[in-house]
Amino acid sequence: MCGRFALYTDPIALAKRFQTENSPVWEASYNVAPSLAIPNVRNEQSTIRFAPARWGLIPSWAKDLKIGYSTINARAETVAEKPSFRSAFKHRRCLVPRRWMVRMARKRRPKDQTTLVYHAK
Repeated sequence: MCGRFALYTDPIALAKRFQTENSPVWEASYNVAPSLAIPNVRNEQSTIRFAPARWGLIPSWAKDLKIGYSTINARAETVAEKPSFRSAFKHRRCLVPRRWMVRMARKRRPKDQTTLVYHAK
């Protein structure tokens, strides 16, 4: 599970990298947490654009917005089948740029580990 990530890359460099029509607007952060607004890359009507979005998925059937904290990641093996992610996976995909992320082991495992995964230039 990814619990935090960093995004501090120059917005203009990101716009060039993804060939978007606009540049993203955000403040650099080394501690991006679930529920925060983050830039993402979307293909909307054959136009590649940056757009802000809240990190976390709130399924259409959810009664409480707090469910977005527990639906921050999906497993590639089951994302197309799980009710929480199925519709979003089919119709509303996006790319989330980041420089590094922290992967935290589940607490029920005997040897908890935290791993820093860094994307080099």
